[in-house]
Amino acid sequence: MQRWVRILGLFWALAWVDVALGVDVEGIELGRRDGWVLLNLRARELLDTKITSTIESGLPGTCVYRVVLRERAGPTVVQRLMEFSLRLDLWEELYILETPARSRTFASLEEADAAWSRLHELRLFPTAELRASATYEVAVEVIVRPLAAADRARVAEFVRQTSSGDTQEFALDVGSVLSRLLGGDRQSSATPMASVTFVVGELEQWP
Repeated sequence: MQRWVRILGLFWALAWVDVALGVDVEGIELGRRDGWVLLNLRARELLDTKITSTIESGLPGTCVYRVVLRERAGPTVVQRLMEFSLRLDLWEELYILETPARSRTFASLEEADAAWSRLHELRLFPTAELRASATYEVAVEVIVRPLAAADRARVAEFVRQTSSGDTQEFALDVGSVLSRLLGGDRQSSATPMASVTFVVGELEQWP
């Protein structure tokens, strides 16, 4: 019985997949150290009640920062994508924030939200490879999704493994609905591109 309660909980959470958040880039700071252009960024409103409900159900919310460095009115120099996945461990009652490089745990959703709303000293590009007289632009977009593409297969697999005995037909029905919900690209919320300009020689030297 408990497993079906959990499946229905997942199904309920996935009813919130289509969302539109008012994500906002609150501040962008640029500096240089050790021959690199560095970025600090603050975002806000990454969570609303729908994303919160998804995370509290045990499903992950995903935040992607897209950072583009380009010469003003010129070509792109480099693009960086930073992806964060935030979920609740229902057994340990801890919030887990993951990137490809590391995993951190938090006791509250507020603490986890504060952590994935910041980029700290992100290395963008070597200063020596930028033209000293050129004006460059750093543009940032923040994209929030209730469920990352890689997690769709895991939810479907959970439904498959949970089905057994005379509940098989019901499990397949639920699995079919989940597949329709998760099968295509769902609507994401995204900020307009926020940007700042700089000249390499005028960047603040950070300690």
